[in-house]
Amino acid sequence: MASDNFTIFRVPAHVRQRNKHLYEPQTVAIGPYGVGRDVEPSLRAMEWLKWRYLQEFLSRSSNCTIDNYVDAIQELEPRARRCYFERVELSTKEFAEMLLLDGCFIIEFLIKWNGGENDGVRAAEWSLPLIRGDLLLLENQIPLFVLETLYELRTFQIDGTAAPPMKELLVNYLASKNLESPEEEADSSNEEMEGNDDHGLIVRGEAKDFDHLFHLFYRCYVTKPQTAPTGRTIRGTILKWLKPSKICASLLSYLRFKNDELHAPAAKIRLPNTIPSATVLLEAGVTFRKKNPCHPGSFLDVTFQGGVLEIPFLSVNNSTLSLFTNLVAFEQCSGCKPEKAYMTSYVTFMNCIIDTPRDVAILHQSGILENQLASDMDLAVFFNEFSNCPPMYYKEHYLAGLFQELRE
Repeated sequence: MASDNFTIFRVPAHVRQRNKHLYEPQTVAIGPYGVGRDVEPSLRAMEWLKWRYLQEFLSRSSNCTIDNYVDAIQELEPRARRCYFERVELSTKEFAEMLLLDGCFIIEFLIKWNGGENDGVRAAEWSLPLIRGDLLLLENQIPLFVLETLYELRTFQIDGTAAPPMKELLVNYLASKNLESPEEEADSSNEEMEGNDDHGLIVRGEAKDFDHLFHLFYRCYVTKPQTAPTGRTIRGTILKWLKPSKICASLLSYLRFKNDELHAPAAKIRLPNTIPSATVLLEAGVTFRKKNPCHPGSFLDVTFQGGVLEIPFLSVNNSTLSLFTNLVAFEQCSGCKPEKAYMTSYVTFMNCIIDTPRDVAILHQSGILENQLASDMDLAVFFNEFSNCPPMYYKEHYLAGLFQELRE
């Protein structure tokens, strides 16, 4: 359930320091956690644009004045302040001004995007992915009720028709593959707020209840796996084709490879509850196969049956790194139950099977992984760093059965 208390969190310092850039905005700072918005040149430029967007939003209708918005925000200020996990040092006036400015920026940005309106932001196409990435950061948020209050105060039209509800604007923006304007498939995905696109975003009715934009993204993107990850017939199958001699040979081959891989990430100390890397599994007889999940875009439907490990396709680029780290941080900060911390379980699984660039290559050759980073080494290092961050309840997470069967 969405709530008013502690819905916008800070990433713990010991986690943040490893990859600080993945948690902090690069172009637009939203909310009180956005440090350096008046100092960093990239953020300062967008602060100027916020004031222009505020004026353009106010000009869309004459039924409200700036005073009406200020009064509404000041009334919400105590409630909004309680949503932030870390103490907000801004004064009441400063905090209210920030909510008004940031809230109107998001709304006006979505209105322009929804109507395909041309302005400086859309003209600079390079900025659109950066803005989207910043809007999908755990710390870079303001409460949904602030956006809804600002949006519903006035009556206006978008492209000659009545303005859609605030949640519909947000859903369409997240569901669209086109960062410049909405596409037809975004409209079709909005019936009862259900549907999907090719990038893994699945919009369901359950996503109606959320606290802020990133919360909505989590609800849509991290969906409950639709298939059981393992079956009880697997153990017998494994024991039939995993003979001791073959295991020993595979381990020796793996050790030789590790010795030759001079520039590979440092070998992880494996916990007893984890599973071998893709290299070890492949040489032990496991077959890797790209899986077509029950729902398109659901990358969590990992299964292991009859010696075949099926993993849905995943394309990784620079934006994926930020999304994954923030999604895991959201689960850890929001007190998600271990069996429902799907993102934490998934990245732990990927961290286990990816040790070196060779593991990345195996998954790529199987059609499972598309690596758009600079090198396979970069991708291996990225997943390896998750071993230092999220705590795992190995007996309760959604892939626990699969982990057990692969170990046996």
